Amino acid sequence: NRKETLSLACTFLSSGGGSYPFTTGRIDHGHECRPDLCAYKNSHRPSSYIGRFCVDSLVHDSCALKFLVETMHEDCIMLGSDCPFPLGESKPGELILKTFAQDTEKCQKLLNMNARRFFKI
Repeated sequence: NRKETLSLACTFLSSGGGSYPFTTGRIDHGHECRPDLCAYKNSHRPSSYIGRFCVDSLVHDSCALKFLVETMHEDCIMLGSDCPFPLGESKPGELILKTFAQDTEKCQKLLNMNARRFFKI
């Protein structure tokens, strides 16, 4: 329904979305194999919600960042800082620039354009 869609559209998950991007296959499998437990009031595959929420880029690993962008889509990922906690990058955005050095448009999306769109600024 509309209220649920609006709520999902405004959701943001830190630390690269936690385990979600890396377990979508398992989550979808559970949804298909055990609809009595996992699809009780919702017939939509859990992965169908990708694109309706955003995650940050703070994964500290180029391979993980590439996988995150491939899984969650480059329009749904924003620069993460870990602020006020101490585990952020010493130079925020350095991993994005290193990982996608050949793709200026993708870097701009991840570094600032997606956040500007998300926060409407």
